[in-house]
Amino acid sequence: MKSTHIRDKREELINHLKEADCRGAFSPGNWGVGRGIVFTAGNVNTFSRVFLTVRMLIEHMKCNLPVEIFSFPGEEADPKTKELLESLDVKFGVIDWAQKDTHRNKNFHIKASALVSCLFRESLYLHSDNLPAVLEPGTIESLCKSKGYKKLGALFWPDYWKTHGDVPNWLLIGTQCQDDWEQEAGQILIDKSWMVIRTSSGMQC
Repeated sequence: MKSTHIRDKREELINHLKEADCRGAFSPGNWGVGRGIVFTAGNVNTFSRVFLTVRMLIEHMKCNLPVEIFSFPGEEADPKTKELLESLDVKFGVIDWAQKDTHRNKNFHIKASALVSCLFRESLYLHSDNLPAVLEPGTIESLCKSKGYKKLGALFWPDYWKTHGDVPNWLLIGTQCQDDWEQEAGQILIDKSWMVIRTSSGMQC
């Protein structure tokens, strides 16, 4: 990646954060309220998987947290599936700015924006087929009591591989590549009062 391209991308990210600040996005009134679970869905049968996952959360894991699902424009749930999800009190949202990359079978770049856009201050993001591992039913919110989460405002789980040093993101944020496992993107717990999620959302625009 050329240095001029890196500079341009950094400027785009800085401008995104400045615009968000001017809109009041960093003010406490825009952090959201309470806790909830966030999904993204739309391609193929992801809405059906979310329906099954939400049922498992409610019926087997005794979780009563509210749920929101976000989609790309034009990928909303069909009427029957939407009715089934609404019967579980699920709410829906669309990331209006997002455009899909038609050269890819799957697109993932609305996850951070879904977390920014949801109504919750503390959000547990889950993939459509992901259930959090907890010791017993009714204890999902105990994740919010973990020492790491209370200290940093976020909780991540390791993935199966490590990041290569030549990934452009390191140059974009001016950080050296670390010999660490990548973050599993299918389960993220974050407190939106910690504004780093805005940076992540800007990098996905």
